[in-house]
Amino acid sequence: MSLTDHIVRIVFRFLPSICLPARSVKRAGSFSLHERTQESILYTILLFQVLALTSCFNLGLNNYEDIIQKPSTHWSTQESLTILLSCMEHNVFDGNSPYVKVFAIPYYPAVILASNRVWEDRHHLSSEEFRTTSENLARLNAGLYIDWTRNQFVDGRGNYFRGPLQLDSLMFLIHIENISGSNNFSSLLKEVRIMDVSSGSLKVSIESLGPQKTLLPFLNSAYPSYTPDISDLEQRIYLVNDKEKFIRPKYVWGKRQSLLMGDENLLVMFPFRNEGHHFLDGSEKMYLVIKGFETDIKLTFNLSKIH
Repeated sequence: MSLTDHIVRIVFRFLPSICLPARSVKRAGSFSLHERTQESILYTILLFQVLALTSCFNLGLNNYEDIIQKPSTHWSTQESLTILLSCMEHNVFDGNSPYVKVFAIPYYPAVILASNRVWEDRHHLSSEEFRTTSENLARLNAGLYIDWTRNQFVDGRGNYFRGPLQLDSLMFLIHIENISGSNNFSSLLKEVRIMDVSSGSLKVSIESLGPQKTLLPFLNSAYPSYTPDISDLEQRIYLVNDKEKFIRPKYVWGKRQSLLMGDENLLVMFPFRNEGHHFLDGSEKMYLVIKGFETDIKLTFNLSKIH
């Protein structure tokens, strides 16, 4: 078994106790729809952090464009993770924002299916459960429906989905993490050495800290030195298009604290259509902007990945 396979198995095992926010707990043996995809996507973020430490980014043999040409029923777990990682944007290596790190994944059609495929693998869903959950997620997060006879998404007007201008709205999962209590992340990347991936744990050696048994590279071992106020965070999140026009979220859900002491996981819904005008018309990219930290954080998303 390869090192990457070991890491994937380990992160799968430890995800529920590490990544999920306090309110996202298992209730009566089931999860809400949003909690299902949130678990899969937070797992992907954690996996990215571990892969960044190990420099093992090649999860599958195929790239994003190759994978989405196949029906989602044929996607392996590694291919689903490749889709999620390909659609995720972050500021991990941005030296202008040393303390606040942001990961964001928009709920593109492929992301909805891939996150549900990861959930299916972990929780052994039946084919019917997978389809029902995917349909509900598509409707709630992107306003789309699924025609399983052709394995294609359908917009709210009954047209087969071809591109971003058919989206009336889109959900983002945004993970914000305060790492001011840890060592500098860029320095950590240079110091990490994998020591052991056996016995269900990932043991790494970080020269400045000594041996560590952890899955998290953002080793928040001290009280954060930077504690920004996020009481009005909902008002500081924007989406910008190529024409430099911006929109605010329709709603932001999931914030737990008024100060960013550790991490926050937010579900953010943006409305795209307003009185016949589509926000993404004439744009090739969209930009998620979060203001009010050390510097404004700006993540770029290529619209060509919205299939």
